[in-house]
Amino acid sequence: MNLSAALDVSRKELLELGARNRLIHTPLEGKRKSWVPIVDERTDQIFDILVRNDKSMAFLPSDAPPDSTDEATKEIQIVDRDAKPASETVDFTEVADGDDGVLDQHTDLFLQTSLAADSLGKRLLSTFRDARTAEEEQGVGILYLACGFLQWTEAKSSSTRRFAPLLLLPVELTRNSAGTEFRLRFRDDEIVTNLSIQARLREDFGITLPDLPDDLTEDDDWTPETYFNQIREQISDREDWKIDSNRMLLWFYSFTKFLMFRDLSDAAWPDDRPLSENPLLESLLGDGMSPEVAGPAICGEADVVDSVLNPADVVHIADADSSQAVVIEEIARGRSLVVQGPPGTGKSQTITNAIAAAVHAGRKVLFVAEKMAALQVVEQRLVSAGLGSMMLQLHSHKARKQEVLEDLRQTFEQGQPVSDEQMPQDELRELTQQLRQHGAALHGKIKETGWTPHQALSKSLKSKLAGLSAADRTDDSVVNWSQRDYQRSRQCVLALDQTLAQTGPLQSHSWRGVRCAPLTPADTDRLALSISRLRKRVNQLLAAGKSFSEILEVERPEKLTDFPGFIGLITHLGKLPSTADRSTLTDKRWHSNTQVSESLKAIRVARNGRAEVEENFIDAAWGIDWTPIRIAIAARGRSWFRFLFGDYRRAAATFRGVARNGVPNAIDEQLALIDRMQAAQKLQNDPNRDSDLCGQLFGAAWQQDSSGFPDEATLDRALGIVDWISGCEESELLQQHARRLAAKGASLKTLAPAMDAVKSHFKATDKEWRELVAYLKLELGEALNATSPRDVPLLQLSNHLGSWLENTEQLSHYTNAQKYLSELTSVGLSNFVSSIKQGNETQGRLLDALDYRLADSLWSWSWRNRPELSTFEGSSFEALRKRFAELDELKISHSKLEVARKHHENMPSSAANSGQVSLLRREMNKKRRHMPLRKLLREAGQAVQMIKPVFLMSPLSVSQYLEPGGVEFDLLIIDEASQVQPVDALGAVSRCKQIVVVGDQKQLPPTNFFGRVSGGGEDETDDSTNAGDLESILGLCEAQGVPSRMLSWHYRSQHESLIAVSNKEFYKSRLFVVPSPLASGALGVKFHFTENGCFDRGGSATNAAEARAVAVAVMQHVKNTPDVSLGVAAFSEAQAREIQDQLDLLRRDARQHDEFFTRSDLNRFFIKSLENVQGDERQVIFISIGYGKDKNDKMTMNFGPLNREGGERRLNVLISRASQRCEVFSSIKAEDIDLSRTKSVGVTALKTYLQFAETGDMEIAQSVGDADSIFEEQVAAALTRCGLEVDFQIGVGGFRIDLGIKDPENPGRYLIGVECDGAQYHSARWVRDRDRLRQAILESRGWIIYRIWSTDWFQRPDEQVQKVLEAVDQARIEWESRDSEGSHSSPREEGGSAEVQWERMEIDEPAEDSIAAPYVECRLTIPNFSGGPADLQKQALAQLIERIVEKEAPIHADEIGRRCISILGQGRLVASLKEKIGSALSMLEKGGRVELIEDFACRKGQQDFPVRFRKDLDNSSLRKVDTIFSGEIITAVVSTVECNVGPTKSEASSAAAKLLGISNSKKFQEAVWAAIDKLRLHGKLDVRDDKIFVV
Repeated sequence: MNLSAALDVSRKELLELGARNRLIHTPLEGKRKSWVPIVDERTDQIFDILVRNDKSMAFLPSDAPPDSTDEATKEIQIVDRDAKPASETVDFTEVADGDDGVLDQHTDLFLQTSLAADSLGKRLLSTFRDARTAEEEQGVGILYLACGFLQWTEAKSSSTRRFAPLLLLPVELTRNSAGTEFRLRFRDDEIVTNLSIQARLREDFGITLPDLPDDLTEDDDWTPETYFNQIREQISDREDWKIDSNRMLLWFYSFTKFLMFRDLSDAAWPDDRPLSENPLLESLLGDGMSPEVAGPAICGEADVVDSVLNPADVVHIADADSSQAVVIEEIARGRSLVVQGPPGTGKSQTITNAIAAAVHAGRKVLFVAEKMAALQVVEQRLVSAGLGSMMLQLHSHKARKQEVLEDLRQTFEQGQPVSDEQMPQDELRELTQQLRQHGAALHGKIKETGWTPHQALSKSLKSKLAGLSAADRTDDSVVNWSQRDYQRSRQCVLALDQTLAQTGPLQSHSWRGVRCAPLTPADTDRLALSISRLRKRVNQLLAAGKSFSEILEVERPEKLTDFPGFIGLITHLGKLPSTADRSTLTDKRWHSNTQVSESLKAIRVARNGRAEVEENFIDAAWGIDWTPIRIAIAARGRSWFRFLFGDYRRAAATFRGVARNGVPNAIDEQLALIDRMQAAQKLQNDPNRDSDLCGQLFGAAWQQDSSGFPDEATLDRALGIVDWISGCEESELLQQHARRLAAKGASLKTLAPAMDAVKSHFKATDKEWRELVAYLKLELGEALNATSPRDVPLLQLSNHLGSWLENTEQLSHYTNAQKYLSELTSVGLSNFVSSIKQGNETQGRLLDALDYRLADSLWSWSWRNRPELSTFEGSSFEALRKRFAELDELKISHSKLEVARKHHENMPSSAANSGQVSLLRREMNKKRRHMPLRKLLREAGQAVQMIKPVFLMSPLSVSQYLEPGGVEFDLLIIDEASQVQPVDALGAVSRCKQIVVVGDQKQLPPTNFFGRVSGGGEDETDDSTNAGDLESILGLCEAQGVPSRMLSWHYRSQHESLIAVSNKEFYKSRLFVVPSPLASGALGVKFHFTENGCFDRGGSATNAAEARAVAVAVMQHVKNTPDVSLGVAAFSEAQAREIQDQLDLLRRDARQHDEFFTRSDLNRFFIKSLENVQGDERQVIFISIGYGKDKNDKMTMNFGPLNREGGERRLNVLISRASQRCEVFSSIKAEDIDLSRTKSVGVTALKTYLQFAETGDMEIAQSVGDADSIFEEQVAAALTRCGLEVDFQIGVGGFRIDLGIKDPENPGRYLIGVECDGAQYHSARWVRDRDRLRQAILESRGWIIYRIWSTDWFQRPDEQVQKVLEAVDQARIEWESRDSEGSHSSPREEGGSAEVQWERMEIDEPAEDSIAAPYVECRLTIPNFSGGPADLQKQALAQLIERIVEKEAPIHADEIGRRCISILGQGRLVASLKEKIGSALSMLEKGGRVELIEDFACRKGQQDFPVRFRKDLDNSSLRKVDTIFSGEIITAVVSTVECNVGPTKSEASSAAAKLLGISNSKKFQEAVWAAIDKLRLHGKLDVRDDKIFVV
């Protein structure tokens, strides 16, 4: 369905032109009459008295003359009348035209009625109550004095007469107190004709009834009779149609639905803004609202909002919790929303903040609610904040012309808000960050682990308490775990723990050290065979080694590492040279075999040296001392004069004499040969020392020749023996036994059999053992305390292999355990694995040990890496919180000033003298005969919005006062939206760009209020009707996809029992309910049973006895607690009236208490039915059930509206109105309700509530028994040891206090509440919730709160316990003081910081002249120059022009010439000078010094062209239009339109001329109109109905 079709459907819902509409037909001939008939009066005279003379009138019953002593009779003479009471029979005998005389009875201040005194009093009282309720419920006055009736028929053949009122005077009934008379007064509202009969006659008969003139109250010649005569002319051809001009009655009429009907027609809207193209309506009536249209969310429903909202940056004029703050911010960002606000969750507070934020942003707001109470609560909040002046009340009696205009005048004339106080916003922003950092450090997740430091520390504490010991070393790598890693590790540890139950301690397990993967059974069998074979070989090797050791007389080999040494020993013995003298092998000098080797080398060198010398020298050379010869040759041999030296000659001669082959020529060769000779001489001189040693050690193997040197073969044999001896040093075994055994003659041949056996067994054993170690991946150190396979003692190995064979089946358990251990090692738990292997962890508690180790590791990492934890001090942090609270409250207070400033900045200028502002001024200055509000808002709506950016209206008053297209709003807020029908809200929606509906689907749906007060509603005791339960705008918005948010903090109830049933039954315990520190006492729910109560079924439908009980309780309340507000709510209208009647009887004897019932504040006493109580709140509520057993002791299951579908929503509203106490008066108990006889959900809920009221049988403020964390358990345990009784988690809903310390002397009371920074603290979504608001609310409920910080507790628990004990002692003193004063509330006031003090500046009368700055001409002095501009050089002229432009830009080129002449004192503005100036300007423009636009010079890049006032200038040329730049005219036009709001073109021209200080010539007007056209083209201005507005 397209929007046009949807609107047509909606219009049909509104249009009622049938006989059921009392404006079409007032049943004057009917039997049931609920109106007050006025008889024997003249309409013209009544009009003069009530309207023109503004007098009030009293009522005369049919059987009582007026009291001439009444004060009212002193104004107009009253004469006694003997006229008989007029009959109520309809008599349309028309008054003859031309009657000249007017009886005095028609000009007095009494209205004659046809009712007897008693009937008149009851009917006036009923009318008075219903009229007042109508204003409260629907926001419009529906009480009219209907004057003049048209008698008509629907067809010529019809005999049914219809009666339609023609003139409707808005009136009100007033009285001073319950015992005084009622008076009728004209309500300062628009006098209307019957729009519905107009439409019906036009549609059916083509008859157009005349409209009333707009100025009928100003035209003294106009009378109602004049109007009736006009109608007579229109119906003159209609047979049997008559007009009774003086037929009058006081009754309820409503024509606002008809106005709504007209609102929803495209024809009613401007052509450029047709209703059928309204995007918001399209979303609600079309395919739904897309996320793009609605706007983005700033966060998820449960997300922490710290990252998106800083208290320093929001505009809140009242406290707001996180759920409210998110709503406020999203509204401010333009998001359309459904705000679900359960009872007491701060809907009005949220709306107040949203409105203030919108005004601060310069937006226009339409706030709509049907109930006056809903608007008044928000209004009062804004007034209390000092922002009442930005609201315009157009709801109920607030919409009176004179009051509205006076309100506008006062606001328009108020000064600018000023204050010396500063807001340290940056400090607040920084404090917010610091508080967040601690919370983030303690409760922020550690990387990807999913753990927080607080959880880690709590787990550590819990583990310690459970007896677990701290690990020697932490596993720091766990900080890099993911949550999946943690879960996998837990599963692994659990499996390991179960496996260890089978294996026993791993460190003593037979298969310890094995690391292979689990084996199959076949693999296990093969392994057993290999182990058995290896064990056999080990034993054989042990036996062979034993035999071998006995043969060699050496120690028996115990390890495989020993066997290579034995084998090497035998091998070495076999390598002994056969020529060796065995007898010398044991000589101890072989220990210095290095000396022996050196001796052999020396002998070989000497032997070889002698041979070489003998080859070069004769034998005689051996006897020469070669030392002096070498010296002489070395010293003189290289000199040219060497032969001159005798020593050289002698040395050379000697050398030549013994040289066998001659002396070499080179000196170096000579010296080398001498050196070899000297070396040979040295060895020749001492050969015996080395030869003797060798002869002794080598024995027979040492043979020498004649020269005393052994031959080469001897030397080689000797060196071989030395090498063998050196080999004996390679091992300890060789050192100990090789030479000994060789000396004894042992040889390889003799040891060969034993040697072969050892080699064979060793090789096989070594190979198989190594293979087994590799196969099992055996950790030798763990299994056998060895470092290598050969290092294992063979006997131990044999035994270990035997143990394996005996425990083969246990291998699978062990390998499984090792698999789990390996997995744990791979994820970084190597220290944990080591501890398990070492037996330091207890089987059966490995999971606890894992968590302990993980917690300990994570906390250690956090402590090192998060300095906010390691440096935390509770006292310092409390100081931060305290300062934050101070600044946060100061910011709220300062925001009020900011909003007030923005409001004042956006108001029209006080200097405006045309347009809408001028019209408003005229109306505000009038004493009487003001323009109707609808017309005023049509003609001056934009100006009114600038003065009053917030309109407070009902859905009906929107159509009543706002013409389509007249005013528009940026934001629409609908409160109590569950009670507003969609069709009623469409008019408001069509005037707005953004919609926010606030309400609760669990509360009252829309109801047919007008039908009830007019007697046309259904019988309220009938449980079959569902006519009142209609779709609401709230439901429509949800169905169409408007995003939804829920307010979750419940503030109203000062005791949990007041909201317990609603929270549990209707909101699934989703509300955060603030607990009370007290048992119910004076708070909570009370039950009063009326034993003699009887429901008058079929009669009055009341319970008189119960009504009396309620009335008596009301009077008792007034006497005892008059300062406590009270409301009475009944299940039916009849019962409410009965209670009122009973109370009126009691009040007659207690006039001293009248003030309680007549006060006009928001907490005014009320008596209402449950259909009307939504939106009301009182400290105490009395509920009267009313229904019960009848006189026949019969009990039906009919509870009126509760039986309907959705009846539980009515009960929810009813039972959630009280803030302190709710007292239920009932003639039945829960047990009297038989649910088998009804399917009504509402009745079921009633039974639950009655049972709760009687017994208190539902979870309320009590301990749930479990601590939230081990931290709280520790604190509670420590306090319990000190003799205190502690409860955990006090409260219901989501608002719990961690620990409550009971008062032993006052059961049901908590001395203090102890708050910890655990889950409750961390779960707060916003820093304000965490660090101020939560505690402030608790303290406002009477709690005394003490806070313990976990970091302090973990480090200094004893100190913290002592501080708590001190706090308890202080609390006892505080409670004693409260008890003595009779007050249980905290002395701390919410929002207790000092308010920012600000006041408004006094403003003077607006100036008559310009508000623009004066035009300043350039004044310069040019020294040392005599001449005119024409005499200046071009460059000098350009410099002068540049200075003029800098001062006066934009300036006309001719005016530049005039200024040059003025500065230089001579010259004429001739063509040549103009040309020269033009040339200079061109040069300046090319140089980028000025900019030329048309004939004007501007500064380069100049964008702003301010308006300059020219009136006072001597230079008249500056006032010529041609010398004023078009940009300056445009600025003047925009300023004028902004200032005057909606001027006409001529008004804009006149005001702009005045602004510029010039005459409003025709040429200037043309320039202004051109500027307007240009601005319209660029979308800067809009012209509507010949009025100009800034876009």
